[in-house]
Amino acid sequence: MGRLSHIYNVNRVRLYIEQRLTEAQWVSERQINVERKAEGKHHLVDGEILYQDTVIGVEVEQTQKSRRRLESILKELQADYEAVWYFVADTAGPAVREAIAKREGTANADAWQTFVIYSLTGAVPTDE
Repeated sequence: MGRLSHIYNVNRVRLYIEQRLTEAQWVSERQINVERKAEGKHHLVDGEILYQDTVIGVEVEQTQKSRRRLESILKELQADYEAVWYFVADTAGPAVREAIAKREGTANADAWQTFVIYSLTGAVPTDE
């Protein structure tokens, strides 16, 4: 059941992005992760956006991961992408924000080079 909720939220993010960035191309996690697995990558991303010659990794975080796992994911994502957009639920937000701040070397989100955080509940409207 948890996976269904995650798929739902990834699709909410995809639709939200497609409505706002009409020239962007969404690449599904199934397409991306076939290649990532073949390359020996450990983390499977939720999607990619091809936008203005940039590949942006997309993560949808509903639950808080362990600090160690989150740090490992951020390290891999930072090595693989110029930009990563994190859409986080309120319960996962503080841990993600703290881990990214540590990775980026500053708590000032405006100074981050790779990561951008969006509230899953605030940035992406529900259809309810």
